[in-house]
Amino acid sequence: MCRSSPSSASRHAPPLVPATSRRLTRRTCSRTLKALLGKCAVPDTLPYVTGSIGLLGTEPSWDMMQDCDTFFMIGSAFPYSEFLSKPGSARGVQIDIDGANLSLRYPMEINIVGDAAATLRKLLPLLKQKTDTKWRDTIEKKVAKWWEILESRAMHPAEPINPQRVLWDLSPNFPKTAFSPAIPAVSPTGMRVTSKSAAA
Repeated sequence: MCRSSPSSASRHAPPLVPATSRRLTRRTCSRTLKALLGKCAVPDTLPYVTGSIGLLGTEPSWDMMQDCDTFFMIGSAFPYSEFLSKPGSARGVQIDIDGANLSLRYPMEINIVGDAAATLRKLLPLLKQKTDTKWRDTIEKKVAKWWEILESRAMHPAEPINPQRVLWDLSPNFPKTAFSPAIPAVSPTGMRVTSKSAAA
């Protein structure tokens, strides 16, 4: 599973879930993407986090889902199956406390009903440590390039002001638990792609 993709997307992720998903990422030499409702579950500032997936997703997240051979969907009922791997192209593992969500959007190979953090703690010892980092390194380079593109867009001059510049400059100064109200001049897409969620 050297090309696996944990998808951490819990709507209300307790502290143990991000910590345990990080261990999963290190164990499998993989990367993490998030559904929009899980944007704050794992910080965007970490190099192995590709950001959101879906209609308001990032290019690295899309590329990762199209190229992975295995992915974990953790605590999410992500509704847009067209943004997941094509059925049959990747093996799926889903963990959810509500069994009704299992294999709802994708024909998962393994479905597990249970608390995300507790299940991951039980699962981790069963996974072999991967050492091939080639795919992981490629994804990290794509993430770094993506943030360079967004910064370039934010720095583009505008009259009277580029709203993405406002969000770009404010993002690193937001308190870790802050929620930003929508700015009328900025579309949800602009807000999503320009702001980084920080570590809690």
